[in-house]
Amino acid sequence: MTGGVVSRDVKPLKAPEGPPHDLGQYYLLIDPASGPAFFDRFEAVAEAVALDPNARMPGQGKTPATTVDVPDALWEMVGELAAK
Repeated sequence: MTGGVVSRDVKPLKAPEGPPHDLGQYYLLIDPASGPAFFDRFEAVAEAVALDPNARMPGQGKTPATTVDVPDALWEMVGELAAK
């Protein structure tokens, strides 16, 4: 969607040398409060992914951060953009 190379097509992805990877980032934000069944449906997806030994959920095996420091100016900018 961003026009960059899809990460699975970058060879090798973690090489310390070589040409730039030309990766793009795309984020989709979902409000869990948008539907009453969100968490139940998400759990069902996670269970289905767990059945495939070669698949994983984003962030699986990572330790979540308990706090994130966001500078006041950046947070204000995010609020302004979100209000548009």
